[in-house]
Amino acid sequence: MNPETKLALSLASIGAVVGIGKLLASTEKITVRIVAARAIISGALGLCAAAASLMFPNISTNATIGVACVLSSLGSSAVESVFQKWLSK
Repeated sequence: MNPETKLALSLASIGAVVGIGKLLASTEKITVRIVAARAIISGALGLCAAAASLMFPNISTNATIGVACVLSSLGSSAVESVFQKWLSK
């Protein structure tokens, strides 16, 4: 497996784990559907951290993983809000 594929799988996995962890820490009722949805959405957000390497070509793998954790922790609504504010400037 090439390094890019390994990084992509790592970012998606980290995002999914962060999303499930947030769900477990909440008081929300846990169902299989909610766990799967949170894992998919957070995994996709984690994978979006790979875009950081396009903005900052010299970014380290550890920094990219940190960005994945932050994006996954914020969640889709917070990330959407940030991008809307950024695009409206």
